[in-house]
Amino acid sequence: MSGALTIPDLETRNTRRYGFLVALVLIALLSAAFLERVTRLARHNELLAAEQSVRTLNTVLAQLLVRHALDGTLKDLGTVADTDPMAVLRAHTGALPGTYLGERGHAGLTGLTRGAWVLDTDRRHLVYLARAGQDLRWRLNAVRAAGSGHIAGFHLQPAYAERP
Repeated sequence: MSGALTIPDLETRNTRRYGFLVALVLIALLSAAFLERVTRLARHNELLAAEQSVRTLNTVLAQLLVRHALDGTLKDLGTVADTDPMAVLRAHTGALPGTYLGERGHAGLTGLTRGAWVLDTDRRHLVYLARAGQDLRWRLNAVRAAGSGHIAGFHLQPAYAERP
């Protein structure tokens, strides 16, 4: 009986199989944790990029305000409060984010490309359609000067509390 397996040989095979399964489970758990972390970092980077775009828009709005203050034409800024902030960006820098989809009603926001910007014309919110998680919204606030009623400041402010 030279080809017959003995009891110690069977125990060694079972131990090897068990060790292989344990290693496989550990690799699967580590891979899942790694993928979860990569997904979280991608979401964080997406949020940072959207916030940077909003900071750029706020800077352009502040420059616009200063330019009109120096020219003495603050009264001409009244229409800016009702326009698309991206139109202001295009008018003053000549550029738009490549992912800007234009103006849409709130009902028209579904089914649009994720990772893009759009103006919700019903709520007057600038919306970033996030790839993962909830969409981000900002509202253009115009501060009026006491007495004259002229625009004294602009600011894109988060409109998270107003999410549907």
